[in-house]
Amino acid sequence: MPDELIAEMVARNVALVPTIDVYEGLAEERGNAEEWRRTILPVMYDNLRRFAAAGGTLALGDDYGNPRVALGMPMPEIEHWLAAGLTPLQVIVAATHGGAIVCGREEQIGRLLPGMAADILVVAGAPLDDIGALARPVLVVRDGEVAFAPRAGNP
Repeated sequence: MPDELIAEMVARNVALVPTIDVYEGLAEERGNAEEWRRTILPVMYDNLRRFAAAGGTLALGDDYGNPRVALGMPMPEIEHWLAAGLTPLQVIVAATHGGAIVCGREEQIGRLLPGMAADILVVAGAPLDDIGALARPVLVVRDGEVAFAPRAGNP
């Protein structure tokens, strides 16, 4: 993406949802994944880095239903973002607040603040130190109600 386009997106509050893993899955399905990783992936990483550095709103998404995209925490996409140079905190903010902004719900969800919906993911571990902790939920609260808690003896 040209720098001018990134600046315009930031100025107009246009969010970026890269879905890098989706494109990788499509390349694998088409049989050109090696070439894609060599030629396109570095460009996608560079675009993501430059957009983040420019202060653009990022949202974590995965286009569920595309090849290789499973329901649940999009760890392959998260790993791409980290490989591109983003920090675990940038990924978490994109997954929460950025996602809320993209959905037009930033006044209700996406942050832990008084008056916001109590949508909380509690994980086993510290995701800022080990991003894989995001894939180890121990409690999910949706709108103040427990939506998921492992049964006793089933961590």
